[in-house]
Amino acid sequence: MLELLNEDIFNQIDKADAITIPTNCTLLENGTNPMGALAGAAARRWEEVPEIYGLLLSITPNVPCILGYISRDDHSNFISVFDDLEGVIPGETHTALVAFPTMEEITEDADLGLVIRSAKLLVEMANIFGWKKIYGGRFGCGVGGLSYELQVRPALSTIFDDRFIVMHKEPKGMKAIDLSFIGATTSGPMEINASN
Repeated sequence: MLELLNEDIFNQIDKADAITIPTNCTLLENGTNPMGALAGAAARRWEEVPEIYGLLLSITPNVPCILGYISRDDHSNFISVFDDLEGVIPGETHTALVAFPTMEEITEDADLGLVIRSAKLLVEMANIFGWKKIYGGRFGCGVGGLSYELQVRPALSTIFDDRFIVMHKEPKGMKAIDLSFIGATTSGPMEINASN
């Protein structure tokens, strides 16, 4: 496993076979997934991502899955995994965007067991698809509440090989989000790291 500090994961699209985003497994009544932190940043770039992930959660919950492909020529061009993939050559013309489950519900902390399971399944995906460079964040840390140094790094270092690059960008500040729309029982807005 390699580590890269203070780089934006979305600046790696042209280098990566896959970009992974840590996700929760909450399925809202409208069929979408409420994405926060890094997944929320992806949802702001490609607005169809929460709906795609919601559909995938209803089919195969709590496992890593390809959401679609990002064009290397035009990063705003996102092709859903449910769309016609003609002309998509993963690793050459497009980079896969992969959901990496870290928490069961958005209102709960990340689950180290789920992170480990997701990591093992991601390795299988990399083997099947022939991915050579897979970028991701510090899965389950930040909003998820896990310790990277004490929990996540030791676990991932036994699973990931040098194809996997774990990234971390130092936070520039916190951004509050209100989760009351999904029945969160927090005493106020939950703070998330807006730059991860």
